[in-house]
Order: sequence, then structure tokens, then C-alpha cells
Amino acid sequence: MIRLNKMELSDLSLSDYSVSSMTLSADNKTITLHADGATLFSINEMGDIFDSCDLIIESPNEIKISLYDHEEKKWMDNTVGDVLKDVCELLIDDDIFLRGFGLNTGMWMEIKILKPTDVTAILN
Repeated sequence: MIRLNKMELSDLSLSDYSVSSMTLSADNKTITLHADGATLFSINEMGDIFDSCDLIIESPNEIKISLYDHEEKKWMDNTVGDVLKDVCELLIDDDIFLRGFGLNTGMWMEIKILKPTDVTAILN
């Protein structure tokens, strides 16, 4: 088992793996995502492959989830609660963005976490 903090997430790739579960806390300030694998590039140049990854992100701000409607050509707030099928993009700066396709809608989905206070990835 390897634990990563926010600074180490830039070496993590989830793009080749499915998301098996994603939950958002009742106050929309904590997201927990379980991926069916992960690749970590900081250990060796080729990347080490893990069987699973649990990503837990907490923020003092409400986590925003949006879907892109290609027919309407606009972003929509996701109040229904679609979940990610995969994480094609993981962008880390002061904020964290998780982007991929929605499991139920198939639409491009963005999860925006502003100023996260606690970020942990657990690789097995």
C-alpha cells in the first residue's frame, strides 16, 4: 500500500482504469472515488501499476459537478448525480479537476474541487 498526498498526485494516472464507485458527502464537501487501478510514474520511468486506487478529497467549499451537453453546446450543473465512469483528466493546482465521461449519461463531466484541504490517494 502506498499513500500519496496532493503534491504527489501529479505523478498519478487513472486514465486507463474504470471508476467502480464515487460518493459525495451530504454537504458536498468530500468526494471519495475508487478506481480499478492506477499507474504511478514517480517510482520508475515506465510507471508502476496498482490494482486499485482510493482517492479522498475534502474541501471547505462545495464540490461542483458539471456535465457538458454537446447538442446544446453548454455546461449544465449536475443536480441529478451522475458519477464518473473513468477519469480521463486529473488536473492538480490550487484546485483539483477530475474530468471524464459520466456513467449514466455518457456526457463529458467535470468535478471541480476548490482549495482542497485534505487529499489522499491510497494505492494497492
